[in-house]
This record gives sequence, C-alpha cells and structure tokens, in this order.
Amino acid sequence: ADIAQCLGRKYESLYTSVSYDPEKMEELKGEIDASSGRHADGACLSHMLTVHDLTLAVKGLKEGKHDGHMGFYSDHLRLAPPRFLRCLALTLSSLLVHSVVPDEMRLSTVSPIPKKKRKSANDSDNYRATSLSSIGAKMLDRGLIR
Repeated sequence: ADIAQCLGRKYESLYTSVSYDPEKMEELKGEIDASSGRHADGACLSHMLTVHDLTLAVKGLKEGKHDGHMGFYSDHLRLAPPRFLRCLALTLSSLLVHSVVPDEMRLSTVSPIPKKKRKSANDSDNYRATSLSSIGAKMLDRGLIR
C-alpha cells in the first residue's frame, strides 16, 4: 500500500506539473463540444469507426501486451479474423453514437517500473508508473486518432 500511495502522489504531481493556458483550454473545450454534439439529421460519419480504422489500429499494437485487468492480450486482436473487427467496429461506433463508455474500458492498472536496476529498490524515486489500459479503450483511442 505504501508504494501505491507513493506512486499516486507522484502521478498527481505529474498531472499538475504541466502548465496550460486556461483561455486556450476553454477554447479547445468549446471546439470539442461543438464537434461532438448531437446532429440534427441524427447521423455523423465522424462518430463511426470503420473496419479499416481498426485494422490500422490493430497493426500498431505490439505483440504480447497485456491489458492489466481483464486478461486480454494484444495478440487476441492481432490474430482475430476480419469478421471480429467488423463486429468490434460496430460496437465501438455504437458507444460513440450513444456517448457511453463501459466501466471496464475506463479502468487501467498502474504498475511501478524500476528506472535503474542498480539503484535501491527501496527508493521511491527509482520508480516510474506505467498505466495499462484495456484493449477496448486502446482500440477506441487509436481508431479515433486515425
């Protein structure tokens, strides 16, 4: 528990250490709100993920990576048949259209990783945190970025 609390404090300081312009942040928030709002005609292709989007996203996954809590590996998607990617594209697009993200996709596992093996394992400054996100969340992120 002590290591978890220490990493939590370090993670919090990391997130608050980056300065930003509040005015620019509000402008960016306004742009996102405007582009993600409901559309009069009820359809928007920018809220859809295609099989092509997911195929490119899957190609960017590294072999043997674990999601941390659900027991899925990147290889499950890398070796999946095209039909599975079609179903996944429909599922992720539905999440976007309905503005829903399941709890499982919002979870991540934070793990400590030693920076230098020669330094003391008892020194909290010798660790950095890494976050393992769910494979579904990675696909949603990577699909949207494309």
